[in-house]
Amino acid sequence: SAAKVFGQVSQTTGDADLNQSLNVSSVADIATGIFKPTYSNAFSEAITNCILCTTGGGANDGIPRMAGPAGNFEPTTLAFEYSTCKGSDHTPQDKSFNGFAVYGDLA
Repeated sequence: SAAKVFGQVSQTTGDADLNQSLNVSSVADIATGIFKPTYSNAFSEAITNCILCTTGGGANDGIPRMAGPAGNFEPTTLAFEYSTCKGSDHTPQDKSFNGFAVYGDLA
């Protein structure tokens, strides 16, 4: 089925700026390299969602990056925390291009 939530976030200005989205009511900047999208419409269950995450620094950024749901936050039916870091040493970093999509059944 199609993604029920998606978004593109820039996190380089000290805030998490939501540039494009579907079913996202807000994005909070939690800490360096961590932000939290909140959904407009809840999922029926948090545990059965499939969350895909991407990150990048922009043109000519040759440093490997990693992105995924933050390890210290259990996804809920209304939100998840997203973490971005440098791939070589896992240092948290704010990045200019972060994308996410969430699949599952809405409530």
